[in-house]
Amino acid sequence: MGYSLKVSEKTDVYNFGVVLLELVISRSPIDTRFDEGKDIVYYLSGKLTTESLDGILDPRVVAPSNKGKEDMLNVLRITMLCTVKLSTVRLTMRDVVKMLTDANLGPAARAGHRRHGAAARTNPC
Repeated sequence: MGYSLKVSEKTDVYNFGVVLLELVISRSPIDTRFDEGKDIVYYLSGKLTTESLDGILDPRVVAPSNKGKEDMLNVLRITMLCTVKLSTVRLTMRDVVKMLTDANLGPAARAGHRRHGAAARTNPC
């Protein structure tokens, strides 16, 4: 189970993954469409065995471009790593932040990355 009565960084990572998952697939953590006693993490794992990742994303969230879809799939993959049931193998929050930063998500992030990269090359400091 992903749940624990003991609060730790790994619990925070799991909860953060659930919040990200809510945003990407636009479902509540305990949506009425889930089977009795099932949650959003269980729903995702069940969907992954029967559908592609594409069918899970909320179409209102995915940008019309392939890059927007690719960004959302990257976030979905990160949520899967955050919500691994066995807490001892779950990511640390530092790992999650690094993965999200390295993913360079969205056009604004990519534009900022290009600006900072250019500045770093031209600035001798």
